[in-house]
Amino acid sequence: MQYVCSDIHGQYDLYKQLMEIIKPEDTLYVIGDMIDRGPSSIPILQDMMKRDNVIPFLGNHELMMLDYLDQTGMPESWFYGGNGGQMTYKEFQALDPEAREEIVTYLRESWVQKYVEVDGIPYALSHSFFLPDHTGEDLRYSQVDSWDDAFMAVWYSPYRLWEHVDPELYDDGYIHIVGHIPVQTKGMEKPPFYSPAVGESLITIDGGCNLIARGRYGGLYCMSLGEERREFWFSPYDKA
Repeated sequence: MQYVCSDIHGQYDLYKQLMEIIKPEDTLYVIGDMIDRGPSSIPILQDMMKRDNVIPFLGNHELMMLDYLDQTGMPESWFYGGNGGQMTYKEFQALDPEAREEIVTYLRESWVQKYVEVDGIPYALSHSFFLPDHTGEDLRYSQVDSWDDAFMAVWYSPYRLWEHVDPELYDDGYIHIVGHIPVQTKGMEKPPFYSPAVGESLITIDGGCNLIARGRYGGLYCMSLGEERREFWFSPYDKA
């Protein structure tokens, strides 16, 4: 089966629980924000790198990390306020140079947008937005035309006051699955959240792992693609 999750944000224990369910013959798309805010970001990346069936996507936090390491874009933003880059950077710096370079290469080759069809259902996967001029094209970060395009894809959202986009843009014949915005900010306890404007054309699956570090309710959500919907939810607040 094919699955998608997002916004793990350094919650390695929750990631490990999910990976107990994902079989070697399955595919898991992780649509960005694997790092920051939680306690163990680098181990998540290192585990993902070992698995051919786990497909990484660029999120705004990975873009901030690469910006800082490359001194491009907005390099200072990784350490702003609650973005959480300090903890990830400390983990990263503890690695040997070869291991650091492997992670940087892995992130540079992660997907910005990818289109998949399961059971005849067309999906568009990205962290938050996509590149309308490249609708239907699979693009890695290394393939986008500019940093501005990458920024737009991982930051823009119908649910942000800044970097705002019209939700009608998602009504293009695909089912868009995105993360970036915790569903708790939309008054929900758990994903999925369907767009009030375009319904199932835009599904948000960020379960709020970033909230856990702040002592608030959140967790890691994963859903299958296709006609048979399977859903999994992992949260430290829901332990028996």
